[in-house]
Amino acid sequence: MALIAEAGRRNPRSIVRIINRIKVAVEVGKLDEKNYEPLALLLHLAMDEPRYRPFVLMLDTPLGQKERGQTIGGRIAEILGNISTESKETFLRFSDPGTEIKGIGEARLAESAKILTDNPHLLNLLSTEIGRKWLSDDDNCRSNAGEAVKTTQGEVHSDDNVSDSKDVNKIIRALQQSMVKIPSGTFQMGGEGSDNEQPIHEVKVPEFWMLSTPVTQAQWQAVMGTDPSTFKGPERPVENVSWNDAKKFCDKLSAHTRETYRLSSEAEWEYACRAGSNDRYCFGNDENILGDYAWYDKNSKGETHPVAQKEPNNFNLYDMHGNVWEWCEDTWHDNYKDAPRDGSAWVSEDEPGRVVRGASWDSSNPRDLRSSSRVRYGADSGSLFIGFRCVRSSH
Repeated sequence: MALIAEAGRRNPRSIVRIINRIKVAVEVGKLDEKNYEPLALLLHLAMDEPRYRPFVLMLDTPLGQKERGQTIGGRIAEILGNISTESKETFLRFSDPGTEIKGIGEARLAESAKILTDNPHLLNLLSTEIGRKWLSDDDNCRSNAGEAVKTTQGEVHSDDNVSDSKDVNKIIRALQQSMVKIPSGTFQMGGEGSDNEQPIHEVKVPEFWMLSTPVTQAQWQAVMGTDPSTFKGPERPVENVSWNDAKKFCDKLSAHTRETYRLSSEAEWEYACRAGSNDRYCFGNDENILGDYAWYDKNSKGETHPVAQKEPNNFNLYDMHGNVWEWCEDTWHDNYKDAPRDGSAWVSEDEPGRVVRGASWDSSNPRDLRSSSRVRYGADSGSLFIGFRCVRSSH
């Protein structure tokens, strides 16, 4: 009820929209059939506002290496579920500039807290039992609410940017022509920035082809018929796509072109990013010129940007540093011990996490943009920070 009151204070018509959507969901039997919680649906609808979307998309993000297995949403739910009356204050304290932030986990909590500091009603709702279930997605509470929202609102299956089959074929042909041949070679994979980048080891990479930019929204739309991105623009990188989504794109593109497209291995990605460099970045070690090659927190103004607007590396690849993190084929491993030396993907059946590379428009620490930097994400987790680019083997 507090949420409805807040919605009414900001815009009286929003109450009508929210109630009508819930009525529609009830009428089609979704709430009863799948045990949707009406309060969770209300919460999901409120969070659909653009300023809250980054918060929602962070919830399934791993908290950090030391807290392996726990997500940001799960940790926030844990804090807000504390019996102490200071639980909300404990969470919001992370957004205080005077609070000492230790590690990537607390940095991500601080980022989440900043988004909610101006809406106590929403924070109160998140502190309820259903709110905490929604945060942590216990019993698929948030997933089910999201499915109900899609049912009431309808899903977008077309876009004015791509209106007919001629446009689709033209875009796909342009994608094929944008593949860059990456020559075979040997390089030193890994770095000194983190234990997960070691041991540094020699890898021999066969020749392959890589898309010169991250997959754009126009390219995604042409192949998949939808655009899930938060930051709209046909030449911006597609984001909000999971590893599983990226794999489906590659499969569909392969079927359409009769060529085999796939995600790169970690070794292929780092080799292509370095483009012959043994330094921290493809251009050397000077962070003062990082903005010439990358969109990141310092210059992105809080959003993605059209691809190929920055300097390319020596292989003529754009946006290898920044703009969006990029999915790789490999499952996550905590280090490179026993990693393959032939450039192939390293896949373990018992590890659900996948690897992303390159950093994003939101990355504030230049070390995250290094060629060797790597992060774990769940294969079914989409994020406005993550996109991908596809590759094709030469044989």
